[in-house]
Amino acid sequence: MIRPKVRVSQLAGELRCKANEILEALPGLGVTRPKALTHNSRLEAQEADKVRAHFTANPDLKESKVDSVTLGRAKAVAHQFGEEI
Repeated sequence: MIRPKVRVSQLAGELRCKANEILEALPGLGVTRPKALTHNSRLEAQEADKVRAHFTANPDLKESKVDSVTLGRAKAVAHQFGEEI
């Protein structure tokens, strides 16, 4: 069975990290291309598995990802208490 390719941005969403973090890790995992990889690049299933294993084994590598709605609410609550985020 052929497994589909995965976009770097989709993989970042799945792993709850930033696409740039994946792009920075790829050369160290042996994933290279003649052209530069971007958030929109597609990875083979085996390459995506390497990335998943890498970030699962090293959870401290991921920068926490906060969506804009959560950040907006946090700023509103902080403002009520006279603080700034």
